[in-house]
Amino acid sequence: MNLNNVSLANLFLGLLFLLWMVRRQLTAQILTFKSRTFIIIMIIGVYEFLQVKHLTFNQGFYWFFALSLVNVIVFGFLRALSTHFWINDDGLIMRQGNWITLVLWILTVTAHLGIDRLWTSSGTTALIYLGATLFVQRGVTWHLASNKYPELIENNRQFNHKSEPAK
Repeated sequence: MNLNNVSLANLFLGLLFLLWMVRRQLTAQILTFKSRTFIIIMIIGVYEFLQVKHLTFNQGFYWFFALSLVNVIVFGFLRALSTHFWINDDGLIMRQGNWITLVLWILTVTAHLGIDRLWTSSGTTALIYLGATLFVQRGVTWHLASNKYPELIENNRQFNHKSEPAK
């Protein structure tokens, strides 16, 4: 990882968020599709990115951007495929990752660290990357569960709305 432009806050928040999400993905959870968390993480990442002085947008940036985008989509999709689904006693779709999910997370981070070498300011994008890859993973997971249990996904949709804070 290129640490030239990385703030300690970005590094700490990214690592903390990653550990929290991997732990949650490896435990049984009711399937929800709450994009707010991922969007907030990406907004914090964009804010951190915009704080960097002397950003250079050279050929390395374009390679970094393209390969990061592919990495976000491919690994988010693969991690979603590694998710196990079942129905709990309340008729809600449950989800849980497994050792394959963990291996895919290790490969995801390793690939991102390799891609980071292409652009000198890449270290500032960790939170954007994490939020985006989790957003893809959650979207694909929701889609897979919807296809597997089309008659029950509405239960999860209603649970999703009930568990959101009142506005």
